[in-house]
Amino acid sequence: MSDPYLLPDLVVALATVAGLVIVYRHLGHPDDGLSRRFRWLLFIAAAFYGLRAVGWLVDVWILRAATVGMAVAIPVAALTLAEGLMRRHAPLWIKLIIAGGAVITAVVGILPHMWTSTVFVRLLLVFQVTAFSLIAWIVISRDRSALSAAENATINRISLALIAIFPMLLSDFRGEPFDIPVRMSGLASLIVCWIALNLEDRAQNAFSLAISLVLILAIPLVAALAIGTHLEAGALVTTQIAAMIAAPVFALLIALAALSARRARPRQSVIATLQRTQSLDDYLASLQRLGLSEGFAIVSADALKDFDQLVSAFDSTGAARHQDLPKAPGDDTLEQSQLREFLRRHAGREAFVVSETPLRIAVGTPQGISATTDRDLQAAFGLARLIAERDALKRGTP
Repeated sequence: MSDPYLLPDLVVALATVAGLVIVYRHLGHPDDGLSRRFRWLLFIAAAFYGLRAVGWLVDVWILRAATVGMAVAIPVAALTLAEGLMRRHAPLWIKLIIAGGAVITAVVGILPHMWTSTVFVRLLLVFQVTAFSLIAWIVISRDRSALSAAENATINRISLALIAIFPMLLSDFRGEPFDIPVRMSGLASLIVCWIALNLEDRAQNAFSLAISLVLILAIPLVAALAIGTHLEAGALVTTQIAAMIAAPVFALLIALAALSARRARPRQSVIATLQRTQSLDDYLASLQRLGLSEGFAIVSADALKDFDQLVSAFDSTGAARHQDLPKAPGDDTLEQSQLREFLRRHAGREAFVVSETPLRIAVGTPQGISATTDRDLQAAFGLARLIAERDALKRGTP
């Protein structure tokens, strides 16, 4: 590989594509306009980094043209996202400048021999700096009184992150007189996505998020310095090593953050469902519809006549598990024996009391992370018992 910049540029670009795709899939198919705008920006950015990486390996005009199109579309998509965050339109003259600049830059970029020319690189630099500066201006000058405190805090955090990583965005414009070791705008995109995912956790405050970011960035820097010192490499190679470590690390952290957020969704859904439910049957139907009770069946009192001592096998939280039974069936008490047979008959590993009057028991086996953790299942069916008790009081049942 003769180009000393190609490998680090490829690693950062491909890690960026992976991270952006993870966040894109994490958002799913949102109903609100703001999330759709963010998803559209992620799609354009992922397409840009993917096309550019392929274009470095395969010199085809159509790839260059598509890459230019995605590059000029990113500021346009960022403007629409900023409008969504502020819940108001940008001034018309700003829209015209960004849209006109995008068209002019795209036309120049797809002309023959212009892709690598200094004229196009400088034009793209001027366009993107101008566009993002205008977006930053409308965000900073927004009417804060029209937004909630949480919305203003979110915008402030993302704005500070963008300001901090702005030098990384400029590193894409390699050329005289700047011999930049690696294009790091992709790494900047990963950092913003990681921050955005962590903003979903309301327990995270700006200070703890900043400390976490500094500590995470320190890992590839220390590792790169150690490797660079061992190889007696210069500053250029050491910087490239740091970028090649940092980009996959942030892509992995994004995947873990998305997984953590996905695991937290069922708890939020249970609370929202409880607030809307009118009866126990409505609540259980909602759990099933949301996938929170996937893998579990509700057994009614009629099917429990052969298990008169079964309830005694459940703990104080209304849960019973196969793993808590004695290893040898011969050591079972009567209650444990009935529980073992009940679980075997319904091919389940866990059971939860749904209601005591009339007696109803949920039995089954959790089906992956979409079925929630054991603690979430216990909470979901525990809420079912509370609703059953409320319904019984309404009916005047003791």
